[in-house]
Parts: sequence; structure tokens; C-alpha cells
Amino acid sequence: MNLQLRIGFVLSLLVLLLGAAFYLSINLPETSGHFYADENRLIYQEQGKDAIAISHFISSAGDVEAETLLLIPEPDIIETFTDFNRLMYAHTLLGKEAKSGVLQFMSVVGESNTVLIRDRHIADLPWDFWFQLLVAAGVWLIGGVVWAAQPSKATGLYALTGLFLTVAIATASVYSTRSLLIDGQLFRYLSNINSSNAILFSSALASLLWYYPQRLGRFPAVYLSFAAGIAGAVTVFFQIGSGASDSYIYTLLIYMAAIVFAATQWFYTPPQTGRARCIVMVFAGDIFRDGVIRRLSAYPCCIGEGVTPAAVGSVCGLFADVCRYCFGTVTLSTI
Repeated sequence: MNLQLRIGFVLSLLVLLLGAAFYLSINLPETSGHFYADENRLIYQEQGKDAIAISHFISSAGDVEAETLLLIPEPDIIETFTDFNRLMYAHTLLGKEAKSGVLQFMSVVGESNTVLIRDRHIADLPWDFWFQLLVAAGVWLIGGVVWAAQPSKATGLYALTGLFLTVAIATASVYSTRSLLIDGQLFRYLSNINSSNAILFSSALASLLWYYPQRLGRFPAVYLSFAAGIAGAVTVFFQIGSGASDSYIYTLLIYMAAIVFAATQWFYTPPQTGRARCIVMVFAGDIFRDGVIRRLSAYPCCIGEGVTPAAVGSVCGLFADVCRYCFGTVTLSTI
């Protein structure tokens, strides 16, 4: 495969991933008003009208409690699979009701209200949806172009970190920017893909840090790292463990190995090449974005009301992109 074909592959995959995210997001139902959480209550408000505290939604299959959980932007922070499955089931019921063009709910004072459902337009897509796609594009383009220019095991692993992270961001961009409604099965699949790719990203990152700038030994760390990542992804899809938030534990465990590999590379690679420091910059940027900030931003008290974890993670992703660019430049000049 020549350079042109490799570049074409990178661009085609980017268009496919971002196009899929756009297609799924633009086809989500849009409501005539705005839903938001106020303490432990779900609130609905239309422009120019008073806000209404919701008691429950009316469904032909049974009432759906108006929990603030329905608005959660990142379902992988839910601690138990029972609550996770309850959320997905609730969205399945609401999604079926929304197909009729209306969604009915009962207020806390006992009044029946109707929400009109319409098709979504490009203008309805929020800024953080586009921003997440921008960051996802930057992550994959930098990793993909580095691999396309100088194919090797190191650049291949580097490109994989970008691919896994891009898939994770693209899937999150769909459900984290919904108005409220999303099909429960679609929500489940997107969340599982997001969590599993976050785990696999950490596997690719740990493998890269073992292998580059210099291979740290003959121990099969790359195979074990990906085996651990695949095992973590299996637990996500088959709900093995206590809850969806377990994916953070698997990611953190692999990150701990990556920390050891990064420190070893720093001390044992000749500093004049600049590669050791550069690879640690990549690691710092990625773990800052995907590890620390993503975890902290799960709690509104840490980031302020009205800011989604996905949006904060994407902002921090810019820092990771800068680090990736630095690494890519050094890689092209040294491999």
C-alpha cells in the first residue's frame, strides 16, 4: 500500500466515523421545549412559558418516573448495572411514545402536559457536538497521518490510540448532546462502544509506551495489554461486574502499567533524541484528557452546572492533540 492509499484510508475512515456520528445525532427526536435538572427534579420549559416540574411520563407500557438520571450525559458513571438497565429501559419506553409525535407527562401538581416532538435540524445540534467531532478529527488525523507517512509497529500503535479515542469521542458526541430522547437500545450500544474503546485506548497507549522509543524487553507486554483491554471490553458488553463505572477501573489499571512504561522510557532513552520526553508528553496529554478530567467532570460540582462531561473532556482533548502533534513531528524525523 503506497502513501496515497494510506492517506486515502485514513481520510475515508475519518469520514465514515464522523458521518455516522452526524447521521445518528441528526436523526434523534427533538422536543419543542427544554429539559433540565434542578436539584433532584426534572424540569421542562418552553420558550416564554413557566418551568414545569415533572412527576412522571405517561407511557402505554407504564409510567416512567421523571428522574434526573434520564438526562445523564455519560451513562458509564452509573455505579450499578441495575440502574444502567433501568435507564435504558426508560429511554426505550419514551422513544416508543415519541414516535407518535407527542410525549405526555404529569407535573408534580397533578397537571397533564404534552411535549411536541419534531425532526432534528442542523441548527439544533449544540456547539459541543461539533466541538467533540472537531477534537475527534484532530486525534485521528494526527495519529493516522503519522502512520501513513512512516508505517511501522510504533506508528501503528500510535494510530490505534487515535482510532480508539476517536471512536469513543464520536459515540459520546451522539448521546451526550441529545435533547432528552434517544432509543434505549441505541443508547446502550453507543455507551458500550464508548466504554470499550476507552479501555482499548489505554491498552494501545500502554503498548506504545512499552515499544517506543525503544523496546523495554522481550516480555509480551503488548499482547498482555491488549488481552486485558479486550477482557475489559467483554465485561462492558456482557455486564460482568458490579456496574458500568467498572470500566474506569479497568482503564485505570492499564494506565498504571502505562505510567511505569513511560517512566522507564524517560530514564533509559537518550535525552538528546527528544523522543522519551515527547512520548511522555503524549501520555500526559491523553491521560489528562481521558483519565483525570473525564472522571472528575462526571460530577457537576467540579465543573459547574450546564457543562457536560463530554464537553469538558473534549476541551482537554485539545491539550492531548497538541502533545500528539509534537510526538508526530519527532516520530517522522527519527524513525
